[in-house]
Amino acid sequence: MPDDLLKNGLAIVDLNLLKPLLTEIVETAIEKHFEKPKEEKMLTIAKVCAMLDVDKSTLWHWNEEGYLKKIYIGGKPRYKESEVLAILDGRTASNRKRKTA
Repeated sequence: MPDDLLKNGLAIVDLNLLKPLLTEIVETAIEKHFEKPKEEKMLTIAKVCAMLDVDKSTLWHWNEEGYLKKIYIGGKPRYKESEVLAILDGRTASNRKRKTA
């Protein structure tokens, strides 16, 4: 009988050997599912101006255009570091195009 099972692609497995493997697979899947997302670093106006070498009036215009949007946290304007770095890398923030006159 066991030879017939192996010929058909089936195998008899001891559950005691399978249990640790299944436990590891399930635990890994749970850890990945519930991973905390990376927190976005938020930057001040002064920091963004220094990084991009622009005046704060430029940041105001970019916000109005939707090119680099500010977010208020506790009533204070902040910018997402990832969007500022995207501009430095030659990409537009959040794939938004700059309006040109």
